[in-house]
Amino acid sequence: MSGHTGGRFVRLGESGRETVRLTIDGAPVEALAGFCLMGACQDCWVWTADGERIRACSTV
Repeated sequence: MSGHTGGRFVRLGESGRETVRLTIDGAPVEALAGFCLMGACQDCWVWTADGERIRACSTV
């Protein structure tokens, strides 16, 4: 099965979504627009300057 290796799902590269440019810790990066926007996958944790851990997909 494509995307499944040894009992673990592996995210495959995508090319069908728009790219978004943003800055993280002063460094320019690109990300794919959209993602899950549900806070269910646990892939988008980020930390605030005061150390709080939040989900980037559901936080403005």
